[in-house]
Amino acid sequence: MKKYLVLFLVVLFSAGIFADENVKTSDVNVIKSIKDAVAIWDSKLDIEYEKYCNRLKLYIHYQNFTEKKIIAIEVYIKIADSFNNGLLRDITQDEVILKPKEKKKSNAFITFDCNTFGDDSADRFNRICILAENGTAKITFKISKVIFEDGTVLKAKECDGPDGMIKCLE
Repeated sequence: MKKYLVLFLVVLFSAGIFADENVKTSDVNVIKSIKDAVAIWDSKLDIEYEKYCNRLKLYIHYQNFTEKKIIAIEVYIKIADSFNNGLLRDITQDEVILKPKEKKKSNAFITFDCNTFGDDSADRFNRICILAENGTAKITFKISKVIFEDGTVLKAKECDGPDGMIKCLE
């Protein structure tokens, strides 16, 4: 009889019938994925004209959905034209500070200058500059890692491995 009573109480507790009413679901703060933790809510690709070498500036704006303070975000970036031809793939490790539940417009930016792109730099850089001027650049982001102030790290599993950036941005 005692076994059945214990089993009955275990069933009631697991069903939540005798759950502690003082514990709120927001206190648990279970973060299952990066999508539950943070999002990019806006971005801007801007061009800065200089005498010898123009510079592209990419602003990324984040929103923290958690009760924890975020101290860093790793993002894969792809810039493509209207035909989805990839002109740039890059990764940035942004030391951004986001308070719990904060939606932040960042003044920080990632820069790409005319020497960024290697052998075919002039053509690709100029094409991206035209896209920035026209406002037609297709920018794809994938947040691959989030680091919280308490040391917790969230990683996007699909971005792991040697081809992580390509897998994340396709």
